[in-house]
Amino acid sequence: MQLAWYKYYLSDFVAEMWRLAEFYSIEIKQNKASKWWEVAEKIKAEQWKVSNKEQIENELIIFNKELSEKKILYETIYYQFKVKLSAVDDVLTALTQRISLLKREM
Repeated sequence: MQLAWYKYYLSDFVAEMWRLAEFYSIEIKQNKASKWWEVAEKIKAEQWKVSNKEQIENELIIFNKELSEKKILYETIYYQFKVKLSAVDDVLTALTQRISLLKREM
């Protein structure tokens, strides 16, 4: 029973980590969209023109560095705990099969 509770807790935790990773992903996209023209204007003011969109992309990557790091952190935690959740799932399946086998033997 305790393993089932642990599985529920891990599932909830995994879902929360994925939600946070998706939140930061959306936040990065929104920042990129809202700051695009601002960064382009800044580059135009400094260099008189934007030579390619990679200049803007590079500035936005620097601007969103902290959010990107948080996103990567939560995705890493998500995948780590997803593996643990799989292991708990496998143990529960094995226990269920063993209990079923023992019931049939009785």
